Amino acid sequence: NKAMLWWLHIAVITSGSVFLWELYLDTRQIRIQRDHRCPEQLKGIINEENFFKISDWNLQRLQLGRIENTVGFIFECIVLYYGWLEVLYRTASTHFFHPLVLLISKLNQWGVPTFILNENNVRGVMFILLISLLSTTVKLPIELYRVRVLDKVQIRTWLIDQAKAFTASVIFGVPILSMTLNLIDWDLPYQWLVTSFFVAFVALGFSDLYAEFLAPIFDRITLLDDASDKETELKGEVKKLCCKAFIPLSDVYKIESTSETTAHSNAFLMGFGWKRIVVYDNLIAHMSTSEILAIIGHEIGHYKFNHLWKKLVTQLFFVGNFIFLFNGILRDEDFFKSFGFQHPDTAVGLILFSYLYGSPACIAKMGTNWMSRRFEFKADAFAASLGLNMRDALTKLYALHNVANIMPDRLYSLYHYSHPSLHERLQRLDTIRSDESKKDN
Repeated sequence: NKAMLWWLHIAVITSGSVFLWELYLDTRQIRIQRDHRCPEQLKGIINEENFFKISDWNLQRLQLGRIENTVGFIFECIVLYYGWLEVLYRTASTHFFHPLVLLISKLNQWGVPTFILNENNVRGVMFILLISLLSTTVKLPIELYRVRVLDKVQIRTWLIDQAKAFTASVIFGVPILSMTLNLIDWDLPYQWLVTSFFVAFVALGFSDLYAEFLAPIFDRITLLDDASDKETELKGEVKKLCCKAFIPLSDVYKIESTSETTAHSNAFLMGFGWKRIVVYDNLIAHMSTSEILAIIGHEIGHYKFNHLWKKLVTQLFFVGNFIFLFNGILRDEDFFKSFGFQHPDTAVGLILFSYLYGSPACIAKMGTNWMSRRFEFKADAFAASLGLNMRDALTKLYALHNVANIMPDRLYSLYHYSHPSLHERLQRLDTIRSDESKKDN
């Protein structure tokens, strides 16, 4: 029935518009990366030779990413037009459904509660996992080239990290996904709003429990102790800074990175009420105490201005919008038949609707990035108001692990990065300092 296929055509057009938009942004960014001249604002911070190396590395990653996205888009079109999603669904039903149903029955007999993973949604969970594995497999050769050739990381190390990430996603993600499917299926009053609050609650919980449960999968977390003079000094200065900013501090922790592929240089605050400050060991190894304090002062600024809660409300709005619109189409049989499915299914519907939601998702992404970038400027200003040297701290931080975002195209940066570029942040700090000098005069 050709009348039914219009949903399929809309999905492909939406995916194609996102692909072309990202291609346009990549073209703008490639033009900047090919101009290897170091901007005036960054001279004296990054020398010409290093800037050339950074630009060349970014250019190679952009070009490889363009190939990856093109392959992904072509594969997506083939999957949609040839009905491969329905084949995957039957595979999940035939080869994985019955063994898992038997496992759930056994767990129930042993008294293990399995209400969030029941027979009604186990097929959907397996379907989503299969799609994820298939997508990863298609892009695997390109990803291996990026890891080994561009990032100079051992394949064995990368595979171990991927195995850990997959295990964590199964342990934590499957129950959450299953519960989300249950909430969508249950006929609750304002069901879309209940589901949205659940997703937002999970996001908030994971942000707070990250250090205890997720980070140890990849890294080792310990209390910042007196192992060295620098750590002793840092711990004392952090306590003073928290007193100055009126932050109730519980303790200071250190993350010892054990992976080449998950190395970070950052710090963050955690916890409700009494705060825990977590600092990555790379930060301690490569930055001075004053620079680390500036980074922590920046994070305190996020806490002072309630940026986490504002982001949570924004996330709740966009998630609620997605689920509200999805509910309007969930029982439409013509929608599912357009993609080769005979009956509505919640998990299938989530995947199919995500194709339709591509363009609105791009707009939402730019909106949240714009808001996040404003928060970063405000947190920088707060740290500077405490007398901390944010300029040197940012320069060192970007030089360590954020070389892709030193000076990107403005539109490209707004779409892809939640943080402003180094160039933009230094400009804003210079403006603040100039305004303060005028007030003093």
